[in-house]
Amino acid sequence: MSKISPCDQNYYGQKCQIFCKPYDTPYDGHYYCEPKTGRKVCLDGWKNEEPGTYGLGGNDCKVGK
Repeated sequence: MSKISPCDQNYYGQKCQIFCKPYDTPYDGHYYCEPKTGRKVCLDGWKNEEPGTYGLGGNDCKVGK
């Protein structure tokens, strides 16, 4: 089986410098990490308190359901 990304688990970006760990918990948020960029993407039914605040202040996709 070939590895899609040259980065270690939970690291993304051209130089593997972006850390993103997906979560689906009330405390950590409800999101997955976009495979190529590591950008946090809210799971269906969840959103940020303020648009454009991914990774800032820990409010990652905690509003919804």
